[in-house]
Amino acid sequence: MECKDVPALARFEAHVLEHSYCSITQSTFKRVSELIQPVLPPSKLMPNQSDTMLISGLRESCQAVESATRIIWACAACTDNITPRLWDEAPEFEKSITYFRTISDLDFMDLTKQYRLSWELKKDPNELLDE
Repeated sequence: MECKDVPALARFEAHVLEHSYCSITQSTFKRVSELIQPVLPPSKLMPNQSDTMLISGLRESCQAVESATRIIWACAACTDNITPRLWDEAPEFEKSITYFRTISDLDFMDLTKQYRLSWELKKDPNELLDE
């Protein structure tokens, strides 16, 4: 799978390209790429595969995206890219990763409902063409 296969990961990749000077952002992109590259994107999973293979492939891609998303949020917390600010001071990157990996799924969902990644708030250039 590649970032372009998932809209949220594609927006993160665009953010990475705009911030080539940021070592945390670059490190995060490398980690995300290592997580998702070995996994087939849902569009490549064949409907004629056995149900077990199809479900297993979907599970793997969902798990990879979910893990990547938590690492991306850790990066955003460290680089002050969460709106409104999550904490008064930016945490250390590895501690931030540990935090986002260990919070429960429900707590993570609640957090992502209350807060936004700054690059997610930017208008998609393709959407501007439609207006």
